[in-house]
Amino acid sequence: MARAALANIISRVRVLVDDTASSVFTDDDVQAALDPRRDQARYWRPEMRMTIAPGGTSTQWLTFEANVGPWEDDVVLVNSRFTPITPDTADNYSGRWTFVAQPNIPVMVNGFVHDMYGAAADLLMIRSAKEAAAFDVKADGTELSRSQKSQAWEARANAYYAKARPRSSDLVRTDEQDAR
Repeated sequence: MARAALANIISRVRVLVDDTASSVFTDDDVQAALDPRRDQARYWRPEMRMTIAPGGTSTQWLTFEANVGPWEDDVVLVNSRFTPITPDTADNYSGRWTFVAQPNIPVMVNGFVHDMYGAAADLLMIRSAKEAAAFDVKADGTELSRSQKSQAWEARANAYYAKARPRSSDLVRTDEQDAR
């Protein structure tokens, strides 16, 4: 069963892969595509947005914005004493949290963010592979073409791969010999 904290992200991925009515993929399938494209943030500092009091007499830091997202719904914000704090408004999808009174800064975020476009592209490639088994039929002057569905899913997947977050890894060469 898919994690409850992923429900909003799963529904948005379903829109990206056009799977809102037919349910080609289960919630577990969507979570399985999201999990490899998940990054953990531990004590990550979001950008502080200044709020100026009327008349310009004082400033406070009430809004905190992350430049990545979407965040799972179980994200936890902590203050400078590492005590969990609850924002008055939270938009986990865009990573924006607002307080009525200024918390002890810095505010830090603990949670998981997901690459929805990468996960959607992976799901569309799976869908394209399933459609690749379909075939075109010509009979009695009638032509029925199903192969374009696979091509359309793959083209959409490639467009989403272009929007996905870049991934990096460390490479180790094993073919070199020590020159000593």
